Amino acid sequence: MILPSKNIKPVDSLICIGAYVADIIKEAGHISFDELLSKLNDVYPKRINSEHLALTINFLYMLGRVGLKDDQIITIN
Repeated sequence: MILPSKNIKPVDSLICIGAYVADIIKEAGHISFDELLSKLNDVYPKRINSEHLALTINFLYMLGRVGLKDDQIITIN
């Protein structure tokens, strides 16, 4: 699920979704979960549900790329 494999298409992997999410958060500076989901579904080639987005945010958090401040998702440089 994190990386693409012969069973998981790149568009379904958290790495690919995470790249889009990181770009959106970096552009916005800080963003709510619902706003992020809406913007992601506007630009991502496949519809993403809230569960996949939550997993992606958790993955980016573990990598130290995003954080939380005042119920907003923020980018960490």
